[in-house]
Amino acid sequence: MPAPFMPYPIGGVYVYYNVQTKKGYVGQSGDLGQRFTVIMNQLAAKCHHNSDLQEEYNKYGDGAFAFKILRRVDDKDERLDAEHEILTRAIQNGRDVYNKNRGRDDGEDWR
Repeated sequence: MPAPFMPYPIGGVYVYYNVQTKKGYVGQSGDLGQRFTVIMNQLAAKCHHNSDLQEEYNKYGDGAFAFKILRRVDDKDERLDAEHEILTRAIQNGRDVYNKNRGRDDGEDWR
């Protein structure tokens, strides 16, 4: 899957999902183009941190997945709120997600 063309960094919330199973991974980034590239490189190298996503990528292949920007948001706190809102709503609506952490997480505890 080719990277989406973005002439400058765009912040927002995205979903990377399996078009066959409809299962998705909701995330956020201050640079969606770069984030897409990182996801694709990790999956291709079989080293993505989400084992469920990696397993399905290995099973279905690159062509079974799509990357979609759900909301443009530049401010980091607003992005984190939007990501949490979208993920929570998806789960409440019965969507199957790869996300293991379902809370609002800015990653500070990982630094």
